[in-house]
Amino acid sequence: MSWRLLLHPPAPGAVNLALDLAILEAVAAGTAPATLRLYQWAPACLSIGALQPASRTLRQPPGEPGRDWVRRPSGGRAVLHADEVTYAVITPEHDPLVAGGVIAAARRIGEALAVGLRQLGIAEATLAPGRRERRGSPACYDAPSSAELTVAGRKLVGSAQLRRSGAVLQHGSIPLTLDRATLACRLALPEEERATLLAALQREATALAELLPVRPDPAAVMVAVVAGFEQVGVRLLPGELSAAEQARAQRLEAQFRSVEWNWRR
Repeated sequence: MSWRLLLHPPAPGAVNLALDLAILEAVAAGTAPATLRLYQWAPACLSIGALQPASRTLRQPPGEPGRDWVRRPSGGRAVLHADEVTYAVITPEHDPLVAGGVIAAARRIGEALAVGLRQLGIAEATLAPGRRERRGSPACYDAPSSAELTVAGRKLVGSAQLRRSGAVLQHGSIPLTLDRATLACRLALPEEERATLLAALQREATALAELLPVRPDPAAVMVAVVAGFEQVGVRLLPGELSAAEQARAQRLEAQFRSVEWNWRR
């Protein structure tokens, strides 16, 4: 199977999520091919899940919507996107890599990512066997969920999935380093719970720089991820966004920057 490969420069949160959603819509409409998109965030941005209540998740004042924080169209919990490479897999539901439901798709995508990470020297990257999230925690990285990548039981890659109109979007974070303290400080938690979360993040989460002799270059991580997908049978062809996708993404940016969208729960 052949997919389009998009390598995008760092961008604000609203831009990144608008692009993911515009591509999802185009793939669903049959006007764009299955796509692997790799990108980064600038400035650092906290994203919250589609169903998370912003007022009970974010410490006040949260900053500018779409820039300092943003609501994802996918589920899951809060993630601080800072020093990371983000992947987005966007395909029709009938694509072999994502067929068979949410968990089956997540496991196949996770296997491709694991193969790629082994090329970086992360030999022990494996899929989490089952759901193990801490109840009540607003943060994503304090424990692995089913089909997410772990190393020695500690979460390395967190992901979220959205299915719409016959197409699938799964995007996730591959952290080069983890700023646990900033994530904990940006969430609406009593100080005692903040300390508990920080301890859980230290115990349950990790990043590439903590597993390798030196922090890898983001470009090297992207090369490894591409190699991982190709080794599981995905042929990746460098491509570009269509004019229609670019125009739709520009319109969607307004949604991801709006108070109405970001505070809707």
